[in-house]
Amino acid sequence: SKPFGTIRFNLPFIKGPFFYASYNIRLFLHLLFSKADLLFSNDPDTLIPNYLVSRLKRIDLIYDSHELFTEVPEVAQRGLVKSIWTSIEKTILPKLKYLLTVNHSIAKEYAKRYGVKMEVLRNLPKQNMGSGIIRTRADLGLPDSEKLIVFQGAINVDRGTEEAIEAMKLLRGHTLLVIGSGDVLQQAKEHAKNIGVAEKVIFLGRIDAEEMMAYTRICDVGLCLPKPTNLSYELSLPNKLFEYMQAGIPVVASNLLEVSKVVLKTDIGILIPEVTPKELAQAIGQITSDNELSNKYRMNSRQAATEFVWENERKVLDKILERIDG
Repeated sequence: SKPFGTIRFNLPFIKGPFFYASYNIRLFLHLLFSKADLLFSNDPDTLIPNYLVSRLKRIDLIYDSHELFTEVPEVAQRGLVKSIWTSIEKTILPKLKYLLTVNHSIAKEYAKRYGVKMEVLRNLPKQNMGSGIIRTRADLGLPDSEKLIVFQGAINVDRGTEEAIEAMKLLRGHTLLVIGSGDVLQQAKEHAKNIGVAEKVIFLGRIDAEEMMAYTRICDVGLCLPKPTNLSYELSLPNKLFEYMQAGIPVVASNLLEVSKVVLKTDIGILIPEVTPKELAQAIGQITSDNELSNKYRMNSRQAATEFVWENERKVLDKILERIDG
């Protein structure tokens, strides 16, 4: 259970422009007739109703951009859709006082586009998350000798899921654990079956974050593989990188700008120049076949986990809240 309440809207549409229109109208009406001391908006698809209500009711608004929204594949490849979201950002963001995003590269990009200053607030896990839950390889029907590789998070296009599955063909005694859901989850399951590695890939689906971390802790390597096929992914800093730290496991990661900064600084694993099954298999095998190397990365990962945690990162948000309260 979460330490806050949630409200789920029943909408007449489940996708497309009518979904977003009905959602924004419903959210506007809900916010307008609800009591609030502060509004917090995530990404452009919640921005219009939050902004309008903040102006109408003279309530402070914090805007938090989790990614470079207009450059994700689902938006960037659709000209009209991208122009609409870009217009919303261009119109509203310069009028806001409190702006957040997840890393310095994205903050610089927003500054270049709209002349706005964004504070950096990374989405880091809480310390010792999932440590109270015990999971073993036996829970997955695996022997203790099996090497376990974890891929967690969104199962979407260009996140490296397909290459991770194909790498299992090149690795003996290794099983891939996929935790999460997304647009290409079903295709990923079918792909594993089609190439003959269905028995070497376990799909857990979307599970509670604490339980997810309990499974991640028993793994030998964590994969962080967004591909630089668009600017949003190129500048991304996925949450899973820090969750692997919290689990104390080595990582194999794609050599992206923000990801490489963290991996090189902490020395928690291997950066691969290109996300291919061969590169992946070689990097994974290098770690799982060398106990000394694996132990070094594990030690560094546990050390990094003491720094990259929400208990430290939340100070950025606390300072903004103090400014608002003051």
